[in-house]
Amino acid sequence: PSMEGYIDTAYGKISCGISCFDNQYVIDIEIPANTTAIVSLPEKEEVELGSGNYHYEYRTESVFVKERYDMESKFKELLENPVGAEMLNQYAKELMDNELFLMFAKEQPIMEVTGMLPPEAMQLIQMVMEQCNANPV
Repeated sequence: PSMEGYIDTAYGKISCGISCFDNQYVIDIEIPANTTAIVSLPEKEEVELGSGNYHYEYRTESVFVKERYDMESKFKELLENPVGAEMLNQYAKELMDNELFLMFAKEQPIMEVTGMLPPEAMQLIQMVMEQCNANPV
Protein backbone atom coordinates (compact mmCIF):
# COMPACT_ATOMS: atom_id res chain seq x y z
CA PRO A 1 0.00 0.00 0.00
CA SER A 2 1.17 3.46 -0.82
CA MET A 3 -0.12 6.98 -1.14
CA GLU A 4 1.13 10.37 -2.11
CA GLY A 5 -0.15 13.88 -2.07
CA TYR A 6 0.78 17.51 -2.19
CA ILE A 7 -0.53 20.91 -1.25
CA ASP A 8 0.21 24.20 -2.98
CA THR A 9 1.03 26.91 -0.46
CA ALA A 10 2.02 30.54 -0.75
CA TYR A 11 5.64 29.31 -0.38
CA GLY A 12 5.43 26.53 -2.98
CA LYS A 13 4.43 22.90 -3.16
CA ILE A 14 4.79 20.61 -0.14
CA SER A 15 4.64 16.95 -1.13
CA CYS A 16 4.87 13.59 0.55
CA GLY A 17 4.82 10.00 -0.67
CA ILE A 18 4.71 7.00 1.64
CA SER A 19 4.64 3.26 1.10
CA CYS A 20 4.86 0.26 3.38
CA PHE A 21 5.81 -3.08 1.82
CA ASP A 22 7.39 -6.09 3.49
CA ASN A 23 7.49 -4.27 6.84
CA GLN A 24 9.54 -1.41 5.37
CA TYR A 25 8.45 2.24 5.25
CA VAL A 26 9.71 4.33 2.34
CA ILE A 27 8.90 8.03 2.67
CA ASP A 28 9.81 10.96 0.43
CA ILE A 29 9.10 14.55 1.47
CA GLU A 30 9.64 17.81 -0.42
CA ILE A 31 9.60 21.14 1.43
CA PRO A 32 9.74 24.36 -0.64
CA ALA A 33 12.63 26.86 -0.45
CA ASN A 34 12.83 29.26 2.49
CA THR A 35 10.32 27.21 4.47
CA THR A 36 10.29 24.87 7.45
CA ALA A 37 7.79 22.14 8.25
CA ILE A 38 6.93 20.07 11.29
CA VAL A 39 7.10 16.46 10.07
CA SER A 40 5.43 13.61 11.93
CA LEU A 41 6.51 10.24 10.52
CA PRO A 42 4.80 6.99 11.58
CA GLU A 43 6.42 5.54 14.72
CA LYS A 44 8.91 8.44 14.94
CA GLU A 45 9.20 11.67 16.94
CA GLU A 46 8.08 14.92 15.31
CA VAL A 47 10.90 16.93 13.76
CA GLU A 48 11.19 20.36 12.22
CA LEU A 49 12.83 20.27 8.80
CA GLY A 50 14.02 23.04 6.52
CA SER A 51 13.51 23.27 2.79
CA GLY A 52 14.72 20.39 0.66
CA ASN A 53 14.02 16.81 -0.30
CA TYR A 54 14.08 14.09 2.34
CA HIS A 55 14.10 10.34 1.94
CA TYR A 56 13.46 7.87 4.79
CA GLU A 57 13.50 4.09 4.90
CA TYR A 58 12.99 2.10 8.07
CA ARG A 59 11.59 -1.19 9.37
CA THR A 60 8.18 -1.47 10.99
CA GLU A 61 5.94 -4.15 12.43
CA SER A 62 2.92 -2.39 10.91
CA VAL A 63 1.08 -4.05 8.05
CA PHE A 64 -1.31 -2.13 5.83
CA VAL A 65 -2.57 -4.90 3.61
CA LYS A 66 -6.33 -5.20 3.99
CA GLU A 67 -7.43 -8.68 4.90
CA ARG A 68 -10.23 -10.28 2.89
CA TYR A 69 -12.35 -10.63 6.04
CA ASP A 70 -12.42 -7.92 8.69
CA MET A 71 -14.87 -6.28 11.12
CA GLU A 72 -16.48 -4.39 8.22
CA SER A 73 -17.22 -7.56 6.23
CA LYS A 74 -20.79 -8.77 6.27
CA PHE A 75 -21.47 -11.71 8.56
CA LYS A 76 -22.78 -13.73 5.61
CA GLU A 77 -19.29 -13.61 4.08
CA LEU A 78 -18.01 -15.78 6.95
CA LEU A 79 -20.89 -18.19 6.33
CA GLU A 80 -20.12 -18.33 2.60
CA ASN A 81 -16.54 -19.40 3.33
CA PRO A 82 -16.56 -23.21 3.89
CA VAL A 83 -14.01 -22.93 6.73
CA GLY A 84 -16.04 -20.18 8.42
CA ALA A 85 -19.32 -22.07 8.05
CA GLU A 86 -17.77 -25.25 9.47
CA MET A 87 -16.24 -23.45 12.46
CA LEU A 88 -19.40 -21.49 13.27
CA ASN A 89 -21.55 -24.63 13.00
CA GLN A 90 -19.12 -26.52 15.20
CA TYR A 91 -18.51 -23.92 17.92
CA ALA A 92 -21.72 -21.83 17.78
CA LYS A 93 -24.35 -24.39 16.73
CA GLU A 94 -27.12 -22.73 18.76
CA LEU A 95 -26.47 -19.42 17.05
CA MET A 96 -26.35 -20.99 13.58
CA ASP A 97 -29.65 -22.79 14.25
CA ASN A 98 -31.36 -19.50 15.16
CA GLU A 99 -33.06 -18.52 11.89
CA LEU A 100 -34.25 -15.15 13.21
CA PHE A 101 -30.71 -14.21 14.22
CA LEU A 102 -29.28 -15.33 10.87
CA MET A 103 -31.93 -13.43 8.87
CA PHE A 104 -30.86 -10.23 10.61
CA ALA A 105 -27.12 -10.90 11.00
CA LYS A 106 -26.28 -12.01 7.44
CA GLU A 107 -26.53 -8.49 6.00
CA GLN A 108 -24.84 -6.76 8.95
CA PRO A 109 -21.14 -5.93 9.30
CA ILE A 110 -19.39 -8.34 11.65
CA MET A 111 -18.74 -5.39 14.00
CA GLU A 112 -22.52 -4.91 14.43
CA VAL A 113 -23.14 -8.62 14.94
CA THR A 114 -20.47 -9.00 17.62
CA GLY A 115 -22.03 -6.08 19.51
CA MET A 116 -25.17 -8.21 19.94
CA LEU A 117 -23.31 -11.29 21.17
CA PRO A 118 -21.74 -12.12 24.53
CA PRO A 119 -18.12 -10.92 24.90
CA GLU A 120 -16.72 -14.47 24.72
CA ALA A 121 -18.21 -14.79 21.22
CA MET A 122 -15.79 -12.08 20.06
CA GLN A 123 -12.87 -14.49 20.47
CA LEU A 124 -14.66 -17.07 18.34
CA ILE A 125 -15.49 -14.55 15.60
CA GLN A 126 -11.87 -13.33 15.62
CA MET A 127 -10.64 -16.91 15.29
CA VAL A 128 -13.12 -17.59 12.45
CA MET A 129 -11.97 -14.43 10.59
CA GLU A 130 -8.31 -15.44 10.96
CA GLN A 131 -9.02 -18.91 9.58
CA CYS A 132 -11.12 -17.48 6.73
CA ASN A 133 -8.29 -15.05 5.86
CA ALA A 134 -5.89 -18.01 5.81
CA ASN A 135 -8.34 -19.89 3.53
CA PRO A 136 -10.14 -17.28 1.39
CA VAL A 137 -12.66 -18.35 -1.23
